[in-house]
Amino acid sequence: MQAAEAWPLAMLVGSVWTMTKLFAQPLERHLNQLDRRIDRLEGKMNEGFA
Repeated sequence: MQAAEAWPLAMLVGSVWTMTKLFAQPLERHLNQLDRRIDRLEGKMNEGFA
């Protein structure tokens, strides 16, 4: 691979990495909240069926 070909790839990887760094933390918090909600729902369902 020549340097000219590597540039767009490097730019793409860099921007993806930056986006991931920016969005990963809020997204992770959001997913954790969803996990807790699902756990609560499952708990309620299990109580209902018990």
